[in-house]
Amino acid sequence: MTGSAPDWAAGLAGLPDTLPPGRFVLRDGTERSAEEAGDSVMWLSDEPVDGIVHWWGAAQERQQETGLRPVFVGWPDSGPAPCESADVDAIDGEEWLATSWEQYRRSRRRLQYDPGPPYESWPGLAPAPARIPDPEAAARRAVADTCPRLPQGRQHLGLVAAARSADIPALTGWPGSARQLCPAELSAVLRTWEDRFGARVLGMTGSMLYVSVAAPPTGPEQSVHMALEHLLLCPANIYQSFSETFPRYAVRLRDESVWSFWWD
Repeated sequence: MTGSAPDWAAGLAGLPDTLPPGRFVLRDGTERSAEEAGDSVMWLSDEPVDGIVHWWGAAQERQQETGLRPVFVGWPDSGPAPCESADVDAIDGEEWLATSWEQYRRSRRRLQYDPGPPYESWPGLAPAPARIPDPEAAARRAVADTCPRLPQGRQHLGLVAAARSADIPALTGWPGSARQLCPAELSAVLRTWEDRFGARVLGMTGSMLYVSVAAPPTGPEQSVHMALEHLLLCPANIYQSFSETFPRYAVRLRDESVWSFWWD
């Protein structure tokens, strides 16, 4: 965060007294006890917690008053230096996608995955729907549906002092996408999805990112357009699957309320 350091004591005081034991992760990747918050990027539970859906929801319900946004974390890892929100401000998400489009069209690694017409030129961002349901309610439903099905088992609870959910990967310096794009670039694109579709970051497990979507694509034209943005952000979602093709991927996005991404 830019400006003064977040008031962690005040934020944590607004959460339930029975919050699981945890520690603070500082900007240099070191950890401190609750009494030594310092310039922390995240509060993290010491152990994976039972009832992560409950804890995630309880923290989210208080996030406006505490300033702390919840995230479930599978394997806490230190990565690139955490970014400031200003680093994300400096990146235009649409411009980043347009540049990625140009690079993609030059490489066209596997023609069977190429979307082809009508995208012979950058089509711009997929348009937002006329109405976006409550993104926070959609996020709670998505966490309740996603966490019990995760193969990694129990998750840590994380709390991040972020003004926007999309900024969580950047502010924490999440390493999952770092071999392909920096956390600030990832958050810049997520901001466009937050604005257009009511997206919220739910959790980060290893190199997997989970995002809820309040207004997912509903028809073939919108789902193909949105699938293109997914391909530009995370090619591995298609290229690393033996059975996936771009058309199949686009169909799967229709009415899908949770988007997941994996970077190798």
